[in-house]
Amino acid sequence: MANALAHPIAEIAVLLGEGKLKARELVDAAIANHERLGDKLLAYSQWAPAHARQCADAADAAFAVGSRAGPLQGIPTSRCRAFRPLRVRLSVCRRNSRSTARSSPLCAGNWRR
Repeated sequence: MANALAHPIAEIAVLLGEGKLKARELVDAAIANHERLGDKLLAYSQWAPAHARQCADAADAAFAVGSRAGPLQGIPTSRCRAFRPLRVRLSVCRRNSRSTARSSPLCAGNWRR
C-alpha cells in the first residue's frame, strides 16, 4: 500500500482484516516515518522497532489463520513500556517502569490493578 499511515485507523483495521494490508507493512512504514521525523517529534522515550516487527508478524500470522484478538489487532500503538508506532498514544502506568505521562502520583505507593 502506497502510504498506509495516511488512512484513518478504522480504515486500516478493515484493510488488515481483509488481508489488503499486512501489519508488518504498516509497522515498517511507521518505523520509516519515525526514522525520518523522530528527532524532531521526540514522541517516544523508548524505541524498540524489532519488538514492533515481532508484534506485527504475530498479528499477521493470527490474521492468516482467521484469528481475531479485537479491532486494533495489527494496528501499532505506543505505550510507556512497549513500542507500537502509530498515532494512538496510551498513558499507562506499569510496575517497574517509568511513566511518560507525568502521572507519578497515580503510580506511587501501593500498586492497584
